[in-house]
Amino acid sequence: MTNVYFLRPISCTTPSAPSSGFGSYAESVCWVQGTIGLNKDDKLPTNETEWDELRHRADISFYQWVPFCLSIQAILFYLPHLIWQSLSVYTLGDNLNSLITRAQTATTCDDLDTRSKLVHTCADHLHLLSRQHTDTRQSRLSRLQHNVLSFTQCASLCVFGKRLGNRTAVLYLFVKFLYIVNCLGQLFLVMRFLGPDNASQSSPLTFSQRLFNLTTSRQEWGGSDIFPLQTLCPIRVPNLGIRSQLYTAICALPVNMLNQKIYLFLWVWIIAVLALSLFTAVMWTLRLLSRSHNKAFLRSFLEISLLASSPLPDNEGQGDSHAPQSVALRAKQMEVFLKSVVGCDGSFLIRMLRLNAGDVIAGEILVAWWHLFHNADEGEEVSEGSGQ
Repeated sequence: MTNVYFLRPISCTTPSAPSSGFGSYAESVCWVQGTIGLNKDDKLPTNETEWDELRHRADISFYQWVPFCLSIQAILFYLPHLIWQSLSVYTLGDNLNSLITRAQTATTCDDLDTRSKLVHTCADHLHLLSRQHTDTRQSRLSRLQHNVLSFTQCASLCVFGKRLGNRTAVLYLFVKFLYIVNCLGQLFLVMRFLGPDNASQSSPLTFSQRLFNLTTSRQEWGGSDIFPLQTLCPIRVPNLGIRSQLYTAICALPVNMLNQKIYLFLWVWIIAVLALSLFTAVMWTLRLLSRSHNKAFLRSFLEISLLASSPLPDNEGQGDSHAPQSVALRAKQMEVFLKSVVGCDGSFLIRMLRLNAGDVIAGEILVAWWHLFHNADEGEEVSEGSGQ
């Protein structure tokens, strides 16, 4: 198999070969200059002019470029990831991976002091980030943007920015969209490679059905216009002093059978990636663009994390801290914290921390962030009271 697919990707025979060693020469020439696909309705050319016309219409030499094409396709699959990495660095002011790495380190850290420092470092970063991105603009454009965002939830896809608190989330959805576009483009590319001339008029569903039927019936895919299994190759041999001789070689291309198997596997793999990308894109869109769902998730997660982090009361006197005024004030502060401080981007970051570091660490970071906001808010009230 190694000899067929790699060491000898093309095999040619010449019925009227002038010598025994002409076959190896013919294979080398046909591999370099390409071969010609001949349809059932085409007539076999008899001279060089007819061969040139046929080569111009049905030249088969793409198999030489398959490794480069596969490399470009791999780069296109990796490109959205590179775009997200660059956007996350310049958008957040810090690499999102470093924030997640610190949270993951805290998850596996045995030393409580080091764990606490890592958690508070992440919370400090989120707190400073939210303060630096506070919208202090008083322009008409700023008021118009906030009015549009408050009018409809879907406006976040069109109106977004660092000061509006939704830039990182929208950019993440944009990268998801790039994954989907890349998968769709590569599906049509595979259809063009593996199908006949009318494959461009068929749909991916029809193409998948054909592949499934051939797989269940244990039949081979057969040749395509770009990856034919059998072709012709005219070889002109110049002779000194006499007219050049024209030989016709019949070539089999085992490498095209390998190329077909590669692209059939890519078709199935891209379909799976596309389905996963569509599912995650819809899921993240509903998560991030639904303000009511976002706020309910953050409030529930923060309250559960506060209960998990607070010690159990050891006497009855501690119940005084839960007076109605205190509870109402805390609920009001929490509403401001979730809406104005955390926002859409903060919700996205907390969800990312949950997915990569777990609920416990993400909850501790959110609680530490809440305490930083709560202490800063109380400090501002005290300073205002003393100033009066």
